[in-house]
Amino acid sequence: MSRRIEKDIDRYASYLETKPELAFYYINKAYRNSVDIGNDSLIARSLCNLGYYYYSKGNQAQAKAHYFKAITYGRSVRYGKILSYSYNQLGIIAAQSDQFDKALSWYLASLKMANLHHLPEIKSRILLNLGNLYMIQADTLKGIEYYQQNIANAEHHKLNKELVQGYITMALIYSASDAEKTIKYYYDALRIAREANDDATAFIIHLNLSDFYLNSPMQGSMAKSLGHLRQAAEIQKRSNDESQLFFVHFNLGGYYLTKKQYDLALEYYEKALALSPTSSTSSQKLNLYKSIAAAYGYKNDYKNAYSYQEKYRNLMTVFLISTRI
Repeated sequence: MSRRIEKDIDRYASYLETKPELAFYYINKAYRNSVDIGNDSLIARSLCNLGYYYYSKGNQAQAKAHYFKAITYGRSVRYGKILSYSYNQLGIIAAQSDQFDKALSWYLASLKMANLHHLPEIKSRILLNLGNLYMIQADTLKGIEYYQQNIANAEHHKLNKELVQGYITMALIYSASDAEKTIKYYYDALRIAREANDDATAFIIHLNLSDFYLNSPMQGSMAKSLGHLRQAAEIQKRSNDESQLFFVHFNLGGYYLTKKQYDLALEYYEKALALSPTSSTSSQKLNLYKSIAAAYGYKNDYKNAYSYQEKYRNLMTVFLISTRI
C-alpha cells in the first residue's frame, strides 16, 4: 500500500501544472490511504502537497490549514524536509499578507530545520526568501547578507538554479550603483545558464543586460544593448515562444526610442502590441501604451500620443479596480 501511495503522490506532481483536477484526485487519494494505514510520514507528505495545491489555487486559508496539519504529523516522525518546507510556505503566505514578523518567524524556523536536517536546496530557497523579505522592508544591507549566504550555499552544493537566481538578484540590486558588480553577476549567471542549456533563464539575462546597457553611460553600451537583444531573439527563434517574442519586440522598441529612431521604435512597439492580448500582463501592456504614447509625442504626433495616453489611463483604471482588495 505504501508504494501505491507514493506512486499517487508522484502522479499528483506530474499532473499539477497541466491537469490540476487530476492532480487533486491523486493527492487526496494518497492522503485518505495514508490515514487508512496510519503512516504518519505519508500523511505529512500528502498534507504538505495538499497545502501547495490549495496555495496554487489562491486558497490561502486551506493552504495554511493543511500546512499546520503537515507540521503536526511531521513533528511526530521528525520529518525534517516536510517541516522545513511547510514553515517556508507559511512564511511566503505571511509575507504576501504583509505580516513581516510572522513571515520572519516562519522563515527562521524553516532555516533551522534545513540546517538541522542538512537540506541545502530548501536552505537556499529560504535564504532567498529572507533576502526578499528584508528588501521589501528597505533593509538593503540585511537583504544582501541573506542573498550572499544563498550564493555561498548554492556554490558549495552546486545548486545551479538557486545560484543563478542569487546572481541575478545581486545584479539587479547593484544595477543603479555599481556597474562592475552588476556585469559580473549577470555574466556569472549567464555562464551557468548556458552550461545547463537553460535557454529560458539565458533569455531573461540577455534582456536584463540589454536594459542595463541601454541605460548605461559607458562607452559602447548601445552596441552591447543591441547585441544582447539579438541573442535574446536567437533564443526566441529556437523556442518559438510568443511571450518571449513580445519582450523582444518591446525591448527593441525601447532601444530605437533611446536612439531617437521613432519610426523604428513604433514599428516594434506595434509588433509587441499585436502579441499583447495573449503574451503580456496588464502591467506590461500599460508600459507598452506609455512607451507608444512617448514615441508619438517625440514625433509631434499629438493626436496618436493622446490616443495612447487615453488607452493607458483606461487600462490603469481597470487594473487598479481589478487589483483592489
